[in-house]
Parts: sequence; C-alpha cells; structure tokens
Amino acid sequence: MDIEQLRYFLAVCDCKQMTLAADTLFRFSPRITQRFTRIETILDFVRENAGLVFPHGRKLSPAARALRDFLLSPLAKKKTI
Repeated sequence: MDIEQLRYFLAVCDCKQMTLAADTLFRFSPRITQRFTRIETILDFVRENAGLVFPHGRKLSPAARALRDFLLSPLAKKKTI
C-alpha cells in the first residue's frame, strides 16, 4: 500500500462514504472506488455495502492514521545511518 492509497483509505474511513471522500480529496468518485477496491483486495476485506467502510477498516484506521502521520513527518524524511 502506498501513501496515496493510505490517504484514500483514511478519507473513506472518515467520510464513511465514497462520494464524500472523493469530494474531500478533490477526485472523481470512480477513481476513489477503484483505489478502494484495490485496498480491499490487499487487506482481504469486504465492504458492508456499496458506500460504507468495512468493519475491520474502522479498527485499522487508527493504525493507518499513525502510519500516515509518521510517513509525512520530518523524522521519516530524515536519512539515518
């Protein structure tokens, strides 16, 4: 999963709907749906219905948010030896 997929995943988790997530990310809804379907495949999850996040997604979102925040932090960008 890359940082863009992580952003999409979190937007859908926060908005609880693909269309609202697409609006939040300034993307077209089909693109969000396509990316989210890939995320579901990667994580082996299934949505509850067409628009809502899967139950395990709600449990995973705090860890995903922490990972996103770390990846975007200056510490992650700093090279270490």
